Amino acid sequence: MKKIITAIIVFLIITPLVSNAVITFERTYADTQPIAGYSVQQTTDGGYIVAGMSGSLLGDYSYVYLLKTDSLGNAFWTKKISFLPGNPSNAFGWSVRQTTDGGYIITGSIFSVFVIGGWDILLVKTDSLGDTLWTRLYGSLGAANDWGTCVQQTTDGGYIITGTMWDALPCLLKIDSLGDTMWTKVYSLPLGGILSDGNWVLQLDDKGYIIAGTIMDTSFHSGQDVYLIRTDSLGDTLWTKIFSKGAENNNEVAKCIQQTTDSGYIISGSTSSSDSFTSAYLIKTNSSGDTLWTRTFSGSNSISSAFCVQQTTDSGYITTGGSCVVIKTNPSGDTMWTKTYDSPDYDKSFCIQQTSDGGYILTGYQKTVLTHPYDGGKCCLIKMDSLGNVYGIEENEKNDDKYWAINICPNIFAQSIKLTVNDKSVLKDSKENYKVQIYDMGGRLLEETKDMVFGEKLKSGIYFIRIIGKQTNSKFVKIIKIGG
Repeated sequence: MKKIITAIIVFLIITPLVSNAVITFERTYADTQPIAGYSVQQTTDGGYIVAGMSGSLLGDYSYVYLLKTDSLGNAFWTKKISFLPGNPSNAFGWSVRQTTDGGYIITGSIFSVFVIGGWDILLVKTDSLGDTLWTRLYGSLGAANDWGTCVQQTTDGGYIITGTMWDALPCLLKIDSLGDTMWTKVYSLPLGGILSDGNWVLQLDDKGYIIAGTIMDTSFHSGQDVYLIRTDSLGDTLWTKIFSKGAENNNEVAKCIQQTTDSGYIISGSTSSSDSFTSAYLIKTNSSGDTLWTRTFSGSNSISSAFCVQQTTDSGYITTGGSCVVIKTNPSGDTMWTKTYDSPDYDKSFCIQQTSDGGYILTGYQKTVLTHPYDGGKCCLIKMDSLGNVYGIEENEKNDDKYWAINICPNIFAQSIKLTVNDKSVLKDSKENYKVQIYDMGGRLLEETKDMVFGEKLKSGIYFIRIIGKQTNSKFVKIIKIGG
């Protein structure tokens, strides 16, 4: 039985009295091959862009996967991108951002039998429809492996990439708007360090950069530590910081960094020791990288690693990881609420962002029998409200009589639209109890009416309507006004 969960929730805020609407949904996106979502961003049209991987069942090749949706999670288009058409390669899209021209920039990694060496850093620029404008490969010479993990557009219209080069060293690549390299920096390790990476990069107000990554086996101890590198606008090091618990065989890993409103930083990742489970980990620093506080999240309802973190509009933080678990904290890092999204059987969540309506959007993947050896199944996208709730109307193919059936004639109109209710479907409510709600594409409630002919005052565009009764609701129906 096919189930699609889509909802629009209306909240009344009493002081002052304001009516707001927040879209929530849970969606999965299937393909003939396993797919996974690694990065998500809300786009300027209110929808979402997802980057990830689409791979073969045997794991012998994969493509960069792009998914563009509207604000309700409906797919506009999907793309599979490889460096060369028909080239047997493994390619992953780890990070995606919308660019100022309305298109998208994606970084990741690619391993190809036709390219000398091992893994290389991949950068793909597309237009607004996901069609490739150019692709670039960057890497060290020989058989060394290089990975691109995060990309940001810079203030000059170019791009900054972080990742790993020469198998073991964190790097920054400054790229111009056409994909040509302006400079590359590979950072040496502190005394004793044998392995490091760059997992996230930000451009700062002074046009310099900060990288968050992980370093192994420093003079502090044998294990992994969180590693920050602060640079100037040319990538030259201003300072570095190592965050270590100091115990032998302890491992602290950084996955993401964001600048906070106090000009400091919030870092997410994981912490573990030889005799304990891996737990999600947050570090809050000041602008100089000095630790203000740390928080560890453990327990049956927690996550093993915080893959992504963002400061929220209330100055708290939102993070996710593991089996689609989301943790919301206050500004001091103390847990406010935790939500687990386990229906259907989600396996991993990788990225979460706060949306313009105060809710959150999350991507990851759901396990299926078509699971790729590396990752994947069905790509999932979960839109929640500001408290992590997902409310929905279940569109049930066999039991539609539990909703009011509504007919719209016509659903594409120029002046007004007429709505009729199938009396046989009104199981628990009388007609006197219902009202019609009209929403725009951004999920805002525009109007409530009892009139069955309406739409004269609407401007051209796409809208959603439903009937609300005291005990029974209709499904959402899309209407389109042309002209007006």
